[in-house]
Amino acid sequence: MGVVRPEQALLETQRAFDGVAAGYDRSNTENRTLCDMRDRVRQTVAAAVAPESHLLDLGCGPGSDTMHFAARGYRVTAIDWSPVMVREAQWRIAAAGVSRLADVLHLGIHELDRLPPARFDAAYSNFGPLNCVPDLRESARLIGDRLRRGGVLVA
Repeated sequence: MGVVRPEQALLETQRAFDGVAAGYDRSNTENRTLCDMRDRVRQTVAAAVAPESHLLDLGCGPGSDTMHFAARGYRVTAIDWSPVMVREAQWRIAAAGVSRLADVLHLGIHELDRLPPARFDAAYSNFGPLNCVPDLRESARLIGDRLRRGGVLVA
């Protein structure tokens, strides 16, 4: 068995999520355990930072959490490595009427240094996108660089 290069693993991850984007949210909402996990992250974020705070959604998928927080008055910058997930999130956020509070960008967690300069009150990652980064230590540094002093990470 050969060694998988990080670039190859990232590309395979991207393709896998591109392939499931259309039904991803539906399959998650049909799973009680995943719904409970999502609710716990949402409650933790809401307890840590007030509405109108600026949030960074790490691995937003089809935008469920982004929509949730934007609908409650948070400003959200959402990123995802899958371009198909990004398109799905952009469409859903526009349909929900919260586009003024949410930006969705095709960007991997490992590419946070490419994000325009900004500091966030909190960053969150739901359902394990951090499991897909090539270097967790480097990703933690990149996330930390984006948080304001006293900012929190919920993962």
